[in-house]
Amino acid sequence: MQTKRIRWMLSGMYLLLLVRIGTPQTPTMMTREQAGQIILQFAQVWQYPGVLHWLTTDTLPAKMEVPEWDMDLISYLASQGGNWNATMGHWQASWFGTGMIYGDVYYFLVTFDQYPERYRIAKVNAWTGYCELEPFRGYRGDEYETNENLGLGNYPVKTFDELRNIAVNIARQLLDDGTLEVLTVPYSPDKYQVLADMVWGFIVFKVDPKTGAHLPQMVELWINSRTGWLEKGALWKRTVTVSTMPLISKEEAKRLARRYLADLGITITEWFEDGFYGGEIINKVALPYYAVVGLYVYEDELLEQHLVWSLIGTSKRDDGRLSCEWVMVDALTGTVKFFGEQGLNLSLKLINKQVSRKVQRLELFRLSINGKLVDVWEPILCVNGRTFICADYCDNLGVEWVGDRLKGRCGEVRVGKWDTMQHHGRLYLPLRRICEVTGIRLWWDNERKVPILKVDWLDAKRMLEQRR
Repeated sequence: MQTKRIRWMLSGMYLLLLVRIGTPQTPTMMTREQAGQIILQFAQVWQYPGVLHWLTTDTLPAKMEVPEWDMDLISYLASQGGNWNATMGHWQASWFGTGMIYGDVYYFLVTFDQYPERYRIAKVNAWTGYCELEPFRGYRGDEYETNENLGLGNYPVKTFDELRNIAVNIARQLLDDGTLEVLTVPYSPDKYQVLADMVWGFIVFKVDPKTGAHLPQMVELWINSRTGWLEKGALWKRTVTVSTMPLISKEEAKRLARRYLADLGITITEWFEDGFYGGEIINKVALPYYAVVGLYVYEDELLEQHLVWSLIGTSKRDDGRLSCEWVMVDALTGTVKFFGEQGLNLSLKLINKQVSRKVQRLELFRLSINGKLVDVWEPILCVNGRTFICADYCDNLGVEWVGDRLKGRCGEVRVGKWDTMQHHGRLYLPLRRICEVTGIRLWWDNERKVPILKVDWLDAKRMLEQRR
Protein backbone atom coordinates (compact mmCIF):
# COMPACT_ATOMS: atom_id res chain seq x y z
CA MET A 1 0.00 0.00 0.00
CA GLN A 2 1.11 3.58 -0.65
CA THR A 3 -0.09 6.75 0.98
CA LYS A 4 -0.92 10.27 -0.07
CA ARG A 5 0.08 13.04 2.28
CA ILE A 6 -2.19 15.91 3.23
CA ARG A 7 -0.60 18.69 5.28
CA TRP A 8 -2.83 20.70 7.56
CA MET A 9 -1.93 23.94 9.31
CA LEU A 10 -2.83 23.77 13.00
CA SER A 11 -1.82 26.49 15.48
CA GLY A 12 1.13 27.49 13.34
CA MET A 13 2.42 23.92 13.01
CA TYR A 14 2.01 21.33 10.26
CA LEU A 15 0.06 18.22 11.13
CA LEU A 16 1.00 15.39 8.75
CA LEU A 17 -2.01 13.26 7.93
CA LEU A 18 -1.59 9.97 6.10
CA VAL A 19 -4.55 8.91 4.02
CA ARG A 20 -4.31 5.20 3.20
CA ILE A 21 -5.10 4.41 -0.41
CA GLY A 22 -4.38 1.73 -2.98
CA THR A 23 -1.29 1.97 -5.15
CA PRO A 24 -1.78 4.95 -7.50
CA GLN A 25 -2.07 3.84 -11.11
CA THR A 26 -2.49 5.64 -14.39
CA PRO A 27 -5.88 4.66 -15.89
CA THR A 28 -5.53 2.05 -18.61
CA MET A 29 -7.93 1.17 -21.40
CA MET A 30 -9.29 -2.36 -21.09
CA THR A 31 -9.90 -4.68 -24.05
CA ARG A 32 -13.32 -5.60 -25.40
CA GLU A 33 -12.90 -9.06 -23.95
CA GLN A 34 -12.33 -7.64 -20.47
CA ALA A 35 -15.28 -5.28 -20.80
CA GLY A 36 -17.42 -8.15 -22.08
CA GLN A 37 -16.88 -10.14 -18.91
CA ILE A 38 -18.08 -7.19 -16.80
CA ILE A 39 -21.34 -6.70 -18.69
CA LEU A 40 -21.91 -10.46 -18.96
CA GLN A 41 -21.67 -10.88 -15.19
CA PHE A 42 -24.13 -8.02 -14.73
CA ALA A 43 -26.64 -9.47 -17.20
CA GLN A 44 -26.42 -13.02 -15.87
CA VAL A 45 -26.72 -12.24 -12.17
CA TRP A 46 -30.52 -12.05 -12.46
CA GLN A 47 -33.32 -12.50 -14.99
CA TYR A 48 -32.25 -10.07 -17.69
CA PRO A 49 -34.18 -11.17 -20.81
CA GLY A 50 -31.57 -9.98 -23.30
CA VAL A 51 -28.82 -11.94 -25.05
CA LEU A 52 -25.45 -10.20 -25.33
CA HIS A 53 -23.41 -10.25 -28.54
CA TRP A 54 -20.02 -8.83 -29.63
CA LEU A 55 -18.30 -10.10 -26.47
CA THR A 56 -15.01 -10.53 -28.35
CA THR A 57 -13.35 -8.66 -31.20
CA ASP A 58 -13.59 -11.73 -33.43
CA THR A 59 -17.39 -11.69 -33.18
CA LEU A 60 -17.74 -8.06 -34.33
CA PRO A 61 -19.42 -7.55 -37.73
CA ALA A 62 -16.24 -6.06 -39.26
CA LYS A 63 -13.89 -8.22 -37.15
CA MET A 64 -12.47 -4.99 -35.77
CA GLU A 65 -13.58 -2.05 -33.63
CA VAL A 66 -15.49 0.62 -35.52
CA PRO A 67 -15.57 3.76 -33.34
CA GLU A 68 -18.38 6.15 -34.22
CA TRP A 69 -15.86 9.03 -34.30
CA ASP A 70 -13.59 7.31 -36.88
CA MET A 71 -15.26 8.60 -40.03
CA ASP A 72 -12.35 7.52 -42.23
CA LEU A 73 -12.79 3.89 -41.21
CA ILE A 74 -16.57 4.05 -41.50
CA SER A 75 -16.31 5.56 -45.00
CA TYR A 76 -13.84 2.90 -46.07
CA LEU A 77 -15.98 0.02 -44.79
CA ALA A 78 -19.07 1.49 -46.43
CA SER A 79 -17.26 1.87 -49.78
CA GLN A 80 -16.18 -1.78 -49.59
CA GLY A 81 -19.68 -2.96 -48.82
CA GLY A 82 -18.62 -3.99 -45.30
CA ASN A 83 -20.56 -3.72 -42.08
CA TRP A 84 -19.82 -0.32 -40.59
CA ASN A 85 -22.05 -0.47 -37.51
CA ALA A 86 -20.35 1.48 -34.72
CA THR A 87 -18.98 -0.73 -31.93
CA MET A 88 -17.47 2.04 -29.79
CA GLY A 89 -18.59 5.48 -28.71
CA HIS A 90 -18.25 8.09 -26.00
CA TRP A 91 -20.07 8.02 -22.67
CA GLN A 92 -19.69 8.85 -19.00
CA ALA A 93 -17.19 7.05 -16.78
CA SER A 94 -19.13 7.05 -13.51
CA TRP A 95 -22.65 7.06 -12.10
CA PHE A 96 -22.27 10.76 -11.29
CA GLY A 97 -21.92 11.49 -15.00
CA THR A 98 -18.26 12.53 -14.81
CA GLY A 99 -15.05 11.38 -16.47
CA MET A 100 -15.72 12.37 -20.06
CA ILE A 101 -11.96 12.58 -20.70
CA TYR A 102 -11.98 8.85 -20.00
CA GLY A 103 -15.26 8.42 -21.83
CA ASP A 104 -14.47 5.74 -24.44
CA VAL A 105 -17.00 2.90 -24.31
CA TYR A 106 -17.55 -0.47 -25.93
CA TYR A 107 -20.97 -1.24 -27.38
CA PHE A 108 -22.50 -4.72 -27.12
CA LEU A 109 -25.48 -5.70 -29.23
CA VAL A 110 -28.44 -7.05 -27.25
CA THR A 111 -31.26 -9.15 -28.71
CA PHE A 112 -34.37 -10.55 -26.98
CA ASP A 113 -35.76 -14.01 -27.71
CA GLN A 114 -39.22 -13.01 -26.50
CA TYR A 115 -39.17 -9.81 -28.60
CA PRO A 116 -37.11 -10.77 -31.69
CA GLU A 117 -37.75 -7.50 -33.52
CA ARG A 118 -36.07 -5.46 -30.80
CA TYR A 119 -32.38 -4.55 -30.59
CA ARG A 120 -30.63 -2.63 -27.84
CA ILE A 121 -27.08 -1.69 -26.86
CA ALA A 122 -25.22 -2.38 -23.64
CA LYS A 123 -22.28 -0.11 -22.79
CA VAL A 124 -19.07 -0.55 -20.81
CA ASN A 125 -16.65 2.30 -20.17
CA ALA A 126 -13.24 1.15 -21.36
CA TRP A 127 -11.36 2.93 -18.57
CA THR A 128 -13.51 2.39 -15.47
CA GLY A 129 -15.78 -0.57 -16.25
CA TYR A 130 -18.90 1.48 -15.50
CA CYS A 131 -21.62 -0.26 -17.49
CA GLU A 132 -25.27 0.04 -18.45
CA LEU A 133 -27.98 -2.27 -19.76
CA GLU A 134 -30.54 -0.50 -21.94
CA PRO A 135 -34.28 -1.23 -21.46
CA PHE A 136 -36.18 -3.25 -24.03
CA ARG A 137 -39.40 -1.36 -23.22
CA GLY A 138 -40.32 0.97 -26.06
CA TYR A 139 -42.92 3.62 -26.81
CA ARG A 140 -46.54 3.47 -27.91
CA GLY A 141 -47.23 6.94 -29.19
CA ASP A 142 -45.92 9.37 -26.61
CA GLU A 143 -46.10 6.95 -23.72
CA TYR A 144 -43.97 4.01 -22.60
CA GLU A 145 -45.32 0.55 -23.29
CA THR A 146 -47.10 -0.99 -20.33
CA ASN A 147 -46.73 -4.54 -19.09
CA GLU A 148 -50.08 -5.25 -20.77
CA ASN A 149 -48.66 -4.01 -24.09
CA LEU A 150 -45.69 -6.33 -23.63
CA GLY A 151 -47.90 -9.38 -23.06
CA LEU A 152 -47.05 -9.56 -19.37
CA GLY A 153 -50.45 -8.60 -17.99
CA ASN A 154 -51.30 -12.13 -16.80
CA TYR A 155 -48.48 -12.13 -14.26
CA PRO A 156 -49.46 -11.03 -10.74
CA VAL A 157 -48.17 -7.65 -9.56
CA LYS A 158 -45.33 -7.98 -7.09
CA THR A 159 -45.38 -5.84 -3.98
CA PHE A 160 -42.95 -3.00 -3.45
CA ASP A 161 -41.20 -5.02 -0.72
CA GLU A 162 -40.79 -8.00 -3.07
CA LEU A 163 -39.20 -5.77 -5.71
CA ARG A 164 -36.92 -4.18 -3.12
CA ASN A 165 -35.78 -7.62 -1.93
CA ILE A 166 -34.95 -8.59 -5.51
CA ALA A 167 -32.85 -5.43 -5.88
CA VAL A 168 -30.96 -6.11 -2.64
CA ASN A 169 -30.34 -9.72 -3.69
CA ILE A 170 -28.86 -8.58 -7.02
CA ALA A 171 -26.71 -5.96 -5.29
CA ARG A 172 -25.29 -8.48 -2.82
CA GLN A 173 -24.20 -10.74 -5.67
CA LEU A 174 -22.53 -7.88 -7.54
CA LEU A 175 -21.05 -5.83 -4.70
CA ASP A 176 -19.95 -8.71 -2.44
CA ASP A 177 -20.23 -8.63 1.35
CA GLY A 178 -20.74 -5.39 3.19
CA THR A 179 -23.27 -2.85 4.38
CA LEU A 180 -25.78 -1.69 1.77
CA GLU A 181 -28.12 1.29 1.58
CA VAL A 182 -31.11 1.39 -0.76
CA LEU A 183 -32.23 4.68 -2.32
CA THR A 184 -35.51 4.90 -4.18
CA VAL A 185 -38.58 7.01 -4.82
CA PRO A 186 -40.89 6.34 -1.84
CA TYR A 187 -43.83 4.08 -2.67
CA SER A 188 -47.40 4.89 -1.64
CA PRO A 189 -50.75 3.20 -2.53
CA ASP A 190 -51.66 5.97 -4.98
CA LYS A 191 -48.70 4.87 -7.13
CA TYR A 192 -49.98 1.29 -7.48
CA GLN A 193 -51.03 1.65 -11.11
CA VAL A 194 -47.66 3.07 -12.10
CA LEU A 195 -45.98 0.13 -10.42
CA ALA A 196 -48.36 -2.40 -11.99
CA ASP A 197 -47.88 -0.97 -15.49
CA MET A 198 -44.14 -0.52 -15.44
CA VAL A 199 -41.05 -1.08 -13.31
CA TRP A 200 -39.68 0.31 -10.07
CA GLY A 201 -36.17 1.68 -9.71
CA PHE A 202 -33.69 1.13 -6.87
CA ILE A 203 -30.21 2.50 -6.30
CA VAL A 204 -28.13 0.36 -3.96
CA PHE A 205 -24.85 1.72 -2.57
CA LYS A 206 -22.21 -0.08 -0.57
CA VAL A 207 -21.42 2.08 2.46
CA ASP A 208 -18.66 2.32 5.04
CA PRO A 209 -20.35 0.97 8.21
CA LYS A 210 -18.19 3.22 10.44
CA THR A 211 -18.71 6.56 8.71
CA GLY A 212 -21.77 6.01 6.51
CA ALA A 213 -19.80 7.13 3.45
CA HIS A 214 -21.31 5.89 0.19
CA LEU A 215 -18.57 4.12 -1.77
CA PRO A 216 -18.06 4.14 -5.57
CA GLN A 217 -19.62 0.68 -5.61
CA MET A 218 -23.30 0.71 -6.52
CA VAL A 219 -25.99 -0.64 -8.81
CA GLU A 220 -28.98 1.09 -10.34
CA LEU A 221 -31.71 -1.49 -10.95
CA TRP A 222 -35.11 -1.26 -12.63
CA ILE A 223 -37.17 -4.32 -11.78
CA ASN A 224 -40.27 -5.34 -13.76
CA SER A 225 -43.24 -5.34 -11.38
CA ARG A 226 -44.82 -8.45 -12.96
CA THR A 227 -41.98 -10.80 -13.86
CA GLY A 228 -39.22 -9.57 -11.56
CA TRP A 229 -36.94 -9.23 -14.59
CA LEU A 230 -34.03 -6.81 -14.50
CA GLU A 231 -35.22 -4.50 -17.30
CA LYS A 232 -32.34 -2.05 -17.22
CA GLY A 233 -29.56 -1.02 -14.89
CA ALA A 234 -26.10 0.39 -14.29
CA LEU A 235 -23.12 -1.00 -12.37
CA TRP A 236 -20.32 1.14 -10.91
CA LYS A 237 -17.66 -0.80 -9.03
CA ARG A 238 -14.41 1.03 -8.34
CA THR A 239 -11.62 0.47 -5.82
CA VAL A 240 -11.70 3.11 -3.08
CA THR A 241 -8.53 5.25 -3.17
CA VAL A 242 -9.43 7.95 -0.65
CA SER A 243 -10.03 8.02 3.09
CA THR A 244 -13.72 7.62 4.02
CA MET A 245 -13.28 9.26 7.44
CA PRO A 246 -14.48 12.88 7.16
CA LEU A 247 -12.38 15.58 8.83
CA ILE A 248 -15.08 18.19 8.30
CA SER A 249 -18.55 17.70 9.75
CA LYS A 250 -21.70 18.10 7.70
CA GLU A 251 -22.64 21.26 9.62
CA GLU A 252 -19.22 22.79 8.94
CA ALA A 253 -19.60 21.82 5.26
CA LYS A 254 -22.91 23.69 5.16
CA ARG A 255 -21.28 26.80 6.64
CA LEU A 256 -18.47 26.65 4.07
CA ALA A 257 -21.01 26.23 1.26
CA ARG A 258 -23.08 29.18 2.48
CA ARG A 259 -20.02 31.46 2.47
CA TYR A 260 -18.99 30.27 -0.97
CA LEU A 261 -22.46 30.85 -2.41
CA ALA A 262 -22.84 34.24 -0.72
CA ASP A 263 -19.73 35.43 -2.60
CA LEU A 264 -21.63 34.60 -5.78
CA GLY A 265 -24.79 36.41 -4.74
CA ILE A 266 -26.69 33.27 -3.71
CA THR A 267 -28.43 32.78 -0.35
CA ILE A 268 -29.44 29.29 0.78
CA THR A 269 -32.94 29.26 2.30
CA GLU A 270 -33.12 25.58 3.27
CA TRP A 271 -30.89 22.50 3.09
CA PHE A 272 -32.43 19.11 2.21
CA GLU A 273 -32.16 16.00 4.37
CA ASP A 274 -30.01 13.02 3.33
CA GLY A 275 -31.57 10.99 0.56
CA PHE A 276 -32.28 10.64 -3.14
CA TYR A 277 -33.66 13.58 -5.16
CA GLY A 278 -33.04 12.40 -8.73
CA GLY A 279 -35.53 13.73 -11.28
CA GLU A 280 -37.20 16.21 -8.92
CA ILE A 281 -38.01 19.74 -10.14
CA ILE A 282 -37.43 22.35 -7.45
CA ASN A 283 -37.94 26.07 -8.11
CA LYS A 284 -37.98 25.26 -11.85
CA VAL A 285 -34.60 23.52 -11.59
CA ALA A 286 -34.63 19.90 -12.80
CA LEU A 287 -32.21 17.78 -10.77
CA PRO A 288 -30.36 14.99 -12.63
CA TYR A 289 -31.12 11.35 -11.91
CA TYR A 290 -28.03 11.06 -9.68
CA ALA A 291 -28.90 13.94 -7.32
CA VAL A 292 -28.22 12.80 -3.75
CA VAL A 293 -27.57 14.32 -0.32
CA GLY A 294 -25.12 12.75 2.11
CA LEU A 295 -21.49 11.62 2.38
CA TYR A 296 -20.18 10.15 -0.90
CA VAL A 297 -16.95 9.12 -2.59
CA TYR A 298 -17.01 11.17 -5.79
CA GLU A 299 -14.77 10.57 -8.80
CA ASP A 300 -13.97 13.68 -10.81
CA GLU A 301 -13.30 14.20 -14.51
CA LEU A 302 -9.72 12.91 -14.19
CA LEU A 303 -10.88 9.89 -12.11
CA GLU A 304 -9.40 11.30 -8.90
CA GLN A 305 -11.54 10.38 -5.89
CA HIS A 306 -12.78 12.79 -3.22
CA LEU A 307 -14.78 12.23 -0.06
CA VAL A 308 -17.52 14.86 -0.27
CA TRP A 309 -20.57 16.15 1.47
CA SER A 310 -23.16 16.35 -1.29
CA LEU A 311 -25.58 19.16 -0.38
CA ILE A 312 -28.77 20.32 -2.12
CA GLY A 313 -30.84 23.28 -1.02
CA THR A 314 -33.32 25.91 -2.11
CA SER A 315 -31.89 29.37 -2.70
CA LYS A 316 -32.54 32.97 -3.58
CA ARG A 317 -30.38 34.85 -6.08
CA ASP A 318 -29.41 38.53 -5.86
CA ASP A 319 -31.88 39.32 -8.63
CA GLY A 320 -34.73 37.84 -6.56
CA ARG A 321 -35.02 34.56 -8.46
CA LEU A 322 -35.77 31.43 -6.46
CA SER A 323 -33.56 28.50 -7.43
CA CYS A 324 -32.06 25.24 -6.26
CA GLU A 325 -28.33 24.63 -5.74
CA TRP A 326 -26.29 21.43 -5.67
CA VAL A 327 -22.93 21.87 -3.96
CA MET A 328 -20.22 19.42 -2.95
CA VAL A 329 -17.78 20.13 -0.11
CA ASP A 330 -14.61 18.06 0.22
CA ALA A 331 -14.92 16.38 3.62
CA LEU A 332 -11.12 16.24 3.99
CA THR A 333 -10.04 19.70 2.82
CA GLY A 334 -13.15 21.93 2.82
CA THR A 335 -12.91 22.74 -0.90
CA VAL A 336 -16.34 23.81 -2.21
CA LYS A 337 -17.53 23.02 -5.71
CA PHE A 338 -20.72 23.55 -7.63
CA PHE A 339 -21.88 20.38 -9.29
CA GLY A 340 -22.68 20.13 -13.00
CA GLU A 341 -22.51 22.67 -15.81
CA GLN A 342 -23.49 25.59 -13.58
CA GLY A 343 -20.21 25.00 -11.75
CA LEU A 344 -18.20 25.94 -14.84
CA ASN A 345 -20.28 29.06 -15.45
CA LEU A 346 -19.96 30.25 -11.86
CA SER A 347 -16.25 29.41 -11.72
CA LEU A 348 -15.76 31.79 -14.65
CA LYS A 349 -17.42 34.46 -12.53
CA LEU A 350 -14.87 33.80 -9.79
CA ILE A 351 -11.98 33.98 -12.30
CA ASN A 352 -13.23 37.32 -13.60
CA LYS A 353 -13.42 38.63 -10.02
CA GLN A 354 -9.81 37.54 -9.45
CA VAL A 355 -8.65 39.22 -12.67
CA SER A 356 -10.47 42.46 -11.79
CA ARG A 357 -8.76 42.48 -8.38
CA LYS A 358 -5.38 41.85 -10.07
CA VAL A 359 -4.51 39.08 -7.64
CA GLN A 360 -1.02 37.61 -7.82
CA ARG A 361 -2.30 34.04 -7.58
CA LEU A 362 -5.02 33.10 -10.08
CA GLU A 363 -7.13 30.03 -9.29
CA LEU A 364 -8.50 28.21 -12.34
CA PHE A 365 -11.17 25.57 -12.20
CA ARG A 366 -10.80 23.91 -15.57
CA LEU A 367 -8.36 22.84 -18.25
CA SER A 368 -8.65 21.48 -21.77
CA ILE A 369 -7.52 17.92 -22.57
CA ASN A 370 -7.66 16.70 -26.17
CA GLY A 371 -10.18 19.39 -27.03
CA LYS A 372 -12.51 18.75 -24.08
CA LEU A 373 -12.98 21.22 -21.25
CA VAL A 374 -12.53 19.53 -17.88
CA ASP A 375 -13.84 20.80 -14.55
CA VAL A 376 -11.17 20.01 -11.94
CA TRP A 377 -11.85 19.63 -8.23
CA GLU A 378 -8.61 21.09 -6.85
CA PRO A 379 -7.95 24.43 -8.60
CA ILE A 380 -5.06 24.99 -10.97
CA LEU A 381 -2.83 27.84 -9.78
CA CYS A 382 -1.23 30.45 -12.01
CA VAL A 383 1.54 32.34 -10.20
CA ASN A 384 3.93 34.75 -11.91
CA GLY A 385 3.35 33.16 -15.31
CA ARG A 386 3.78 29.59 -14.05
CA THR A 387 1.03 26.97 -13.79
CA PHE A 388 0.79 24.50 -10.90
CA ILE A 389 -1.52 21.49 -10.45
CA CYS A 390 -2.33 19.45 -7.35
CA ALA A 391 0.09 16.52 -6.93
CA ASP A 392 -2.89 14.18 -6.43
CA TYR A 393 -3.46 14.36 -10.19
CA CYS A 394 -0.01 13.01 -11.10
CA ASP A 395 -1.07 9.39 -11.64
CA ASN A 396 -4.21 10.55 -13.52
CA LEU A 397 -1.88 12.28 -15.99
CA GLY A 398 0.46 9.32 -16.36
CA VAL A 399 3.16 10.41 -13.88
CA GLU A 400 4.51 8.82 -10.73
CA TRP A 401 5.52 11.21 -7.92
CA VAL A 402 8.21 9.53 -5.81
CA GLY A 403 10.01 11.54 -3.15
CA ASP A 404 11.22 14.59 -5.05
CA ARG A 405 11.06 13.08 -8.53
CA LEU A 406 8.50 12.88 -11.30
CA LYS A 407 8.69 9.69 -13.37
CA GLY A 408 6.86 9.16 -16.66
CA ARG A 409 7.01 7.41 -20.02
CA CYS A 410 9.52 10.03 -21.27
CA GLY A 411 11.92 9.92 -18.35
CA GLU A 412 12.16 11.54 -14.94
CA VAL A 413 13.01 14.90 -13.45
CA ARG A 414 13.82 16.16 -9.97
CA VAL A 415 11.52 18.85 -8.54
CA GLY A 416 13.08 20.94 -5.79
CA LYS A 417 11.14 22.48 -2.91
CA TRP A 418 11.46 25.89 -4.57
CA ASP A 419 9.49 24.45 -7.50
CA THR A 420 6.51 23.35 -5.37
CA MET A 421 3.67 25.15 -3.63
CA GLN A 422 1.20 24.53 -0.80
CA HIS A 423 -2.45 25.46 -1.25
CA HIS A 424 -5.23 24.61 1.22
CA GLY A 425 -3.07 21.85 2.67
CA ARG A 426 -2.30 20.26 -0.70
CA LEU A 427 1.06 19.93 -2.47
CA TYR A 428 1.23 21.55 -5.93
CA LEU A 429 3.72 20.77 -8.70
CA PRO A 430 4.63 22.58 -11.96
CA LEU A 431 2.27 21.42 -14.70
CA ARG A 432 4.96 21.88 -17.35
CA ARG A 433 7.32 19.47 -15.57
CA ILE A 434 4.57 16.85 -15.37
CA CYS A 435 3.85 17.24 -19.08
CA GLU A 436 7.54 16.94 -19.98
CA VAL A 437 8.05 13.54 -18.35
CA THR A 438 4.87 12.01 -19.75
CA GLY A 439 5.01 13.41 -23.29
CA ILE A 440 2.01 15.73 -23.00
CA ARG A 441 2.07 18.79 -25.23
CA LEU A 442 1.14 21.92 -23.27
CA TRP A 443 0.23 25.48 -24.22
CA TRP A 444 -1.92 28.30 -22.86
CA ASP A 445 -5.21 29.73 -24.11
CA ASN A 446 -5.13 33.32 -22.89
CA GLU A 447 -8.60 34.15 -24.14
CA ARG A 448 -10.32 31.35 -22.19
CA LYS A 449 -7.72 31.38 -19.39
CA VAL A 450 -7.14 27.62 -19.53
CA PRO A 451 -4.09 25.34 -20.01
CA ILE A 452 -4.37 23.23 -23.17
CA LEU A 453 -3.09 19.64 -23.01
CA LYS A 454 -2.71 17.18 -25.90
CA VAL A 455 -2.41 13.68 -24.45
CA ASP A 456 -1.63 11.10 -27.14
CA TRP A 457 -1.94 8.07 -24.86
CA LEU A 458 -5.56 9.03 -24.22
CA ASP A 459 -6.30 8.80 -27.95
CA ALA A 460 -8.45 5.67 -28.27
CA LYS A 461 -8.06 5.62 -32.06
CA ARG A 462 -4.28 5.41 -31.76
CA MET A 463 -4.50 2.68 -29.11
CA LEU A 464 -6.86 0.60 -31.25
CA GLU A 465 -4.53 0.89 -34.25
CA GLN A 466 -1.66 -0.40 -32.11
CA ARG A 467 -3.73 -3.45 -31.12
CA ARG A 468 -4.60 -4.46 -34.68
